[in-house]
Amino acid sequence: MAAWLRRILAGAAIASTCSIHTPAARSSQQPEDQPGEEEEPSGETSAAAPRTELGPARPPTPPAADFPARARYLKDRIEGIVGFRSLELAGARIGVAVYDLASEKEIVAIDGDGLYNSASNTKLITAAAALSMLGPQYRYYTALYGLEVDPLGTLTGDLYVRGRGDPSLGTAELYQLVREMKQNGVKKIAGRIVVDADYFDNRDLPPHFEEQPKNQAPYRAPIASTALNFNSFTVSLRPSAAGVGPCEVVVEPPNDYVQVESAVETVASGRTRIRLESKTTKDNLKLTVSGQLRIDDGVKSYRRRIPDPVRYMGAALKSAILANGIAIDKTKKIITGQVPKLARPLAWRVSESLAVLVRGLGKHSNNFVAETLLKTIGAVKRPDQHKPATWDDGLSAVRAWLENVVGWKKDSYYYGNGSGLFSSNRFSPREIAQLLAAAYRDFRWGPDYVASLSIAGVDGTIGRRMSRGPAAGLVRAKTGTLSGVSTLSGYAALDGRTPLVFSILVNGFSDQQADSARILQNEICEAMIPFLESGRR
Repeated sequence: MAAWLRRILAGAAIASTCSIHTPAARSSQQPEDQPGEEEEPSGETSAAAPRTELGPARPPTPPAADFPARARYLKDRIEGIVGFRSLELAGARIGVAVYDLASEKEIVAIDGDGLYNSASNTKLITAAAALSMLGPQYRYYTALYGLEVDPLGTLTGDLYVRGRGDPSLGTAELYQLVREMKQNGVKKIAGRIVVDADYFDNRDLPPHFEEQPKNQAPYRAPIASTALNFNSFTVSLRPSAAGVGPCEVVVEPPNDYVQVESAVETVASGRTRIRLESKTTKDNLKLTVSGQLRIDDGVKSYRRRIPDPVRYMGAALKSAILANGIAIDKTKKIITGQVPKLARPLAWRVSESLAVLVRGLGKHSNNFVAETLLKTIGAVKRPDQHKPATWDDGLSAVRAWLENVVGWKKDSYYYGNGSGLFSSNRFSPREIAQLLAAAYRDFRWGPDYVASLSIAGVDGTIGRRMSRGPAAGLVRAKTGTLSGVSTLSGYAALDGRTPLVFSILVNGFSDQQADSARILQNEICEAMIPFLESGRR
């Protein structure tokens, strides 16, 4: 037996004395619901997890050898890492699956079939299903409609806005729509603004989002077919130029749906203290802002969800119309209704392709995009195209795709929403690895899927992880973070080498152990690189 292989086996014998599956004192408890990683301060968007000086013994890099020897090296290395780090993660559950696409063989599985809260690794499922079922070329369409424009430029009836769920529509795109309408001859609108929101049903809160009903953070925004700015708004406070007195308050986008009452004073000393309280009425969202803003702290901005997407879109559209010099009666109420069959488009916008939009999931973990894609799948795949899409339409379509196309077993998993927020999804490491393998093999959408993921040490939610080690630039993965949950799944590859797929799921740890969970994931990713290198020498 080669000397390097004997040393590996000896190290593995030592590592096996450590419990890979740590005591289950906390494992049966549900993780406490927390914001997704794009919002949680302790998530993966923070600085790279620190390394401890002590760590599992590192076997020497294997020489070029046949697959069994190389696979044994990687298996022993990963088991050694998990065995060592499990001492720091007492009470946690650790699941790992690593699969070699070149040989079509599983290299390691540690609790491979155990079900874990996957947090935002759920977005891997949603993005894959959307690309497969809708196609990378899929685009969203938003338009303004009217019945008749007279020779003087007056739209004699109502102005209709109809969307199909575009999650990328922002203030700039809305204003461009209005400018195009003006360029097409509209100078005055005689009627009302009517929002056609019937592409999706009126249950706008995704499944499981009701678990935190008082949470007003933007990552918990409602989903609608006429969405704007991820259905959130920003309120900015600017200190008084005089150094004392009331702060200037600016709401973005401009609209009269959000009404702000401010009692924030500019101060020269002391620390900034801002309090925001909101109250929803039938026609408005009333936001009360109080406290003090230290002058040298500069502008402070806060983003909040909106409870009524229809009135928000209508109010923002009205402000855009007035800002572009088009006359409209400001006192007329915004209503809902369907676009008449005889109405013609006055301006329209086509979004970027889905191949571009999914990067919001993989690189920035955008919950709003994920949930919109889920409901869009339901709208496109529902049996009755004359009815608004429901959450059940989307969930049923994705589950059928997972079982019939990817090959997951029915009832072996739980897919409860599109983003992974709250206690909503349960998957095993093997299932996620199987999904990643299926995505890579399908050339019709797989390349766009892989390109949507964050790159270690380069960008996205792992842009500051593994930046100085061997995995920098060679791992593409999706993170997931909730309280007591840390997940990382994706691909590791070298130039010209078919990648490894991996899934590393850790549940049931304390806040103080969160760094150890990320270190474990980083070390496993870095351990895969020598395996890949030895295979091409």
